[in-house]
Amino acid sequence: MKKIVFALLALNLAFGFDIDDFDRGNEARNAEDYITAYEIFYDGCEQKDELSCEALGDMFINEEINEQMDGDLKKHSNIDLAVRYFMKSCDLGYQNACDDVINLKDDLNISLPAGVYENAKARYDEIRQEDEKQEAISEQNATLEK
Repeated sequence: MKKIVFALLALNLAFGFDIDDFDRGNEARNAEDYITAYEIFYDGCEQKDELSCEALGDMFINEEINEQMDGDLKKHSNIDLAVRYFMKSCDLGYQNACDDVINLKDDLNISLPAGVYENAKARYDEIRQEDEKQEAISEQNATLEK
């Protein structure tokens, strides 16, 4: 079994992770095949796919991952691991993941490790400003083309 998992991981690394892989993870999760979804999203997150990292965070929040799937649950809570993956996604530039962390504290009143909330808010603002700049550039280019 380990050889098969290793071969699949090597094959994925060779060809990269794309939206089709992410979609397969969502299909598995919707079918309540959490083991497959976890493996797909974990692989994607390791390859710096921000959507996969956020999906892992969601799976931890919803307690769809158990200790057999991820041994870190023996040492850390679901919330701690969810925050870890949300922040990885946030750091990769996915604004919704930053918002996930902010909402954990603001809406659910969940205690977060020191500095995490502030980092999520700062990154959220950075991403929003980057998006606004890109939008302004696109509008300028559209005006110049007329």
